[in-house]
Amino acid sequence: MTDTLRKSQEESPLLREDLLAREGLSALICTLLIALLALLFEPALGPPGDPLETPSSVRAPWIFLWVQWLLRYGPVLAAGLALPCLLFGTLAALPWIAPVRGSTGLWLAKGHLTASLILLGILGLAVSLSLLGLLTSP
Repeated sequence: MTDTLRKSQEESPLLREDLLAREGLSALICTLLIALLALLFEPALGPPGDPLETPSSVRAPWIFLWVQWLLRYGPVLAAGLALPCLLFGTLAALPWIAPVRGSTGLWLAKGHLTASLILLGILGLAVSLSLLGLLTSP
């Protein structure tokens, strides 16, 4: 009897409430881990700001290095607004760009190839531009 019940539970799809509970718990655990890391490691801040002395170079936080590199070498409107909006809009629209019926949620699965390639392309672009920004900063 328990084998039949276990098989039916494994085959049944997750309900919205179950999924929200799992995602909420995952978000809570990640938030607690990040808060713990923030308490353990001192932030890499520079010296206090002095309004009388302008720093020779300013570098964006690591998450914005790719945008800073684009802004340094491209037109401001295209590099600072249009391209980031296009990239984030593409990521937000992936479920509609490459829909998969009966998907299993596996990374790089056969049915997810288009969405996975788009995602990996955008991530690769952001990482390579961030590395360029890190290596070529004055």
